[in-house]
Amino acid sequence: MPLVSEAYQIAQQLPFNERRCTAHDPLVQARSDKYAHPGSDLAYRGLQMCPIPKKSLVRVQYRPLVTRPILTPMHATPENVVPPHREPAIRRTCEAPRPTMHRLSTMLICLLAVRAAVGAELLVPSEHPTISAAIKTASDGDTIRVSAGTYVERLDLRGKSITIVGIDGAEATIVDGGGTGRSSTVTCDSDESSRTRLINLTFTGGKGQMNTNRGEIMGGGLLIRDASPVFVGCTFRDNNAQYGSGGGIAITGGSPLFLDCMITSNRADNIAGGLLIKDSDATFIRCGFVGNSAPCGGGAYIWHDARPSFESCTFIDNAALLSGGGIFNWNAAPVLSQCSFAGNRSAIGSAICNLSGAPSLINTRLDTDQQIKEAQPHPLHADEPPAPAAQ
Repeated sequence: MPLVSEAYQIAQQLPFNERRCTAHDPLVQARSDKYAHPGSDLAYRGLQMCPIPKKSLVRVQYRPLVTRPILTPMHATPENVVPPHREPAIRRTCEAPRPTMHRLSTMLICLLAVRAAVGAELLVPSEHPTISAAIKTASDGDTIRVSAGTYVERLDLRGKSITIVGIDGAEATIVDGGGTGRSSTVTCDSDESSRTRLINLTFTGGKGQMNTNRGEIMGGGLLIRDASPVFVGCTFRDNNAQYGSGGGIAITGGSPLFLDCMITSNRADNIAGGLLIKDSDATFIRCGFVGNSAPCGGGAYIWHDARPSFESCTFIDNAALLSGGGIFNWNAAPVLSQCSFAGNRSAIGSAICNLSGAPSLINTRLDTDQQIKEAQPHPLHADEPPAPAAQ
């Protein structure tokens, strides 16, 4: 049974007293047999605080951060999933005392561990001199176990459903994508699924590569293009998207999952020092975005109908010369739950700079020097002015 179907089954068993609900929102569907009174609590409606009326009666639906799209509690099957909503206005939201995200993510981690213990084992470097050589040899279901060391190479997962594990931890197991020419340290662009897993590895030295779908250099450390791999306990550090975007990670399409990862000290010459997300509903759980830099979107740049989820993530000491020290959000709807912002710097929006987007912040803490601001389009991506009318 596919992993996503197992996640649906888990979601069906979650109690009703732990959920995120929406009020006065066409996204809410009449599918649940349960109701909730949000009371007079204040709900963070993106960039403004607004009270939800005490008498508001709203139908409840699950929004677990490790699965997409949104699940309804009583009918959580792929056929009955609520379709994505693209309302341009920032939506009014409320939250019950404790969300389900930690419980659901823990269950998912257990599922990943069980599924990883299938197939043959390939050892690097005792059996295969490089990780790339082991990937070429591996078949679906195999596990590549990598001993401590620095491996100067660039990885392409080739669409294989395999697991690559640094057996001595990420600090000791380093994949260096430097060397001659330019490319991402890791590439996932062959329809990789959640059965493609990379665990306890460090990726560094990448310079990015041309994303032909976008016509731009992207993804210093990692480029994901229409794929949904899983990364657990990995570090993306000291990558640089030269003349491009997404210094640490660039995601254009797909639903990848990142658990307990660090994205630190990455740079980009254009936008998105740490992370670039476009047309994706990627999920980040307990990840850190630290010390990344770019002209715009130091920690992350989220745009073009992206709907990523961040649970218990930290954005610390990221810097943007123009706007969005922690996050620049443009025409996207990220959800940040139990996240924190500290020490981020930018001329406009030290924590978050928002442009025509709909971010949702749930139990998210901003230090006193962290600001959320609205902004004008980034000059490198502003719409072209209309052509003059013919005389």
